[in-house]
Amino acid sequence: KMVFSTGISNGGFFSNYLAARLSTRIAAIAPVVGGIRDPFHREFKPEKPVSVLLIMGTEDPLGPYEGGPVAKNRGSCLSAEQSARMWREANRCREEAVKD
Repeated sequence: KMVFSTGISNGGFFSNYLAARLSTRIAAIAPVVGGIRDPFHREFKPEKPVSVLLIMGTEDPLGPYEGGPVAKNRGSCLSAEQSARMWREANRCREEAVKD
């Protein structure tokens, strides 16, 4: 119940993959410079909600914030906003924050 994953670059991409595939075992992830890979997003169907802290930089030359090709011919990824939206929808969260 308390399994977490983090990583940078390929490790960040893998954290998203791991959490989506093992959502019944992963409590939370914090991928750094790694959103959701293309074409994995087509298979993205977590069974249970997973807490996600997605850390991306708008000026990072290796992991594109806007999505597209990853540096050094390492495939492509969705944008940070698309990745966050996919997790928000999979976790059935509201689009807007709620204040208590």
